[in-house]
Amino acid sequence: MDLSSSHQLLRVPAEALAQACRKRHKQVEKELESTLGAVQDALSSGESLPAASVDGLVKRLQGLKRKVEDGQAQEEELLQRCRMRLDYVQTMQKRDASPEEREAVRTERLQRLVADYLLREGYDDSARHLAQQAGIEQYLDFEPFLASRSVLAALKVRRVQPHARPCHLRPNLSPRARTRR
Repeated sequence: MDLSSSHQLLRVPAEALAQACRKRHKQVEKELESTLGAVQDALSSGESLPAASVDGLVKRLQGLKRKVEDGQAQEEELLQRCRMRLDYVQTMQKRDASPEEREAVRTERLQRLVADYLLREGYDDSARHLAQQAGIEQYLDFEPFLASRSVLAALKVRRVQPHARPCHLRPNLSPRARTRR
């Protein structure tokens, strides 16, 4: 099996996992620094802390714990998706090595590529139908295409406000955003 045709199959969930990890790490680090700063300030003042202040810090730490647990669940789900796709590629390679199954593997690969092409060209329903018929729906990534189409639709009607926020969050990726500040 040619691994170049599996590149997109593996890349999208791996990038989603990496992005989720980075996002969670930044959130946790920021919240932890803020909480630890508040604790340091309280300890350096030398005065006893009021119960309300201690309760507030405890609640912040409990909220942080909840965020970490939620992030771990999301990352575990994305990791399972990556594992499922890797297993699929390995299975396809083994099946491709067998002369009896080679034609079925090529047909399945072609169906996946055609469904991916239909998805890229905006034929979501056709892509979904083909993927369901072939039993490969879990190996297609609908979310990035649907998200990008919503951005394009908003831009066509000159409504950029909902989609402009990510540019300000990551100015290093947008040279135009840096020059406009």
